Amino acid sequence: MNQEKYLKLEADLLALVNSSPGHLAISFYDPEKDYSLEIAAEEAFPAASLIKNGILASFFAKVEEGKIDPAELITLSPELICGGDGIIKEFRSGHQLSLDELATLMIIVSDNAATNLIIDQVGMDEVNRYVSQVLGLKGTELQRRLMDLQAAKEGRDNITTAHDQSLFFKQLLAGEIISKTASAKMLDIYRRQQVSGRLDLYLPMENPIAHKHGDLDYLEHDSGIIWKDERPFILSVLTEKNPSNKEGREVIGRVAELVYEAF
Repeated sequence: MNQEKYLKLEADLLALVNSSPGHLAISFYDPEKDYSLEIAAEEAFPAASLIKNGILASFFAKVEEGKIDPAELITLSPELICGGDGIIKEFRSGHQLSLDELATLMIIVSDNAATNLIIDQVGMDEVNRYVSQVLGLKGTELQRRLMDLQAAKEGRDNITTAHDQSLFFKQLLAGEIISKTASAKMLDIYRRQQVSGRLDLYLPMENPIAHKHGDLDYLEHDSGIIWKDERPFILSVLTEKNPSNKEGREVIGRVAELVYEAF
């Protein structure tokens, strides 16, 4: 993409942001040109399930250090189950899953119960230390477990920024999170994402993408790596205060479509 195309893309994205009834933040990065384009990318948003990216990396770090055995089995019981996204809540009590299976479910189906179990293994303080000090995601913080309604009532929420999410995937693509081997394993999980209809909404069918979404009422996010003709770019779109979640998903799709066509 040349400078003229970058300028047109920026103008098109600003026009889309300004015409959107919701609030948007965008972070785009072209690794080949080392070029970034960001709009409101440092603004803090409720993270929703994007908080799971830092949790996954901190889990893999503990595995690499030998402090967590990914093959360890967790036996499900009613007190370990929570609501929201995921499939674990459908499993019978006594069912066993390994920690690496839980970590995978946390990403590919955004399982909240799996997420809380991984948080328990790593520790909330350790997740935040790793995310801030190692990954350098200064605008991201895990303040509560998933579906902790009491903590939410007390004003504690998980937060992130579009810039941080793109920085995460930038490091992942470069093989810089923990090690090249660990980064490749994590990237494979994101490539197996089963939740769609945001960044990929208007892209060609079967276009390669490795990503993680997040959603709450009137809030939709998606962040990840998109390949076009085997060339990757990184795109994070965070939205809130949408008239509906459907409109939030559509505006994310339109941002990705504009970037993809210009790339």
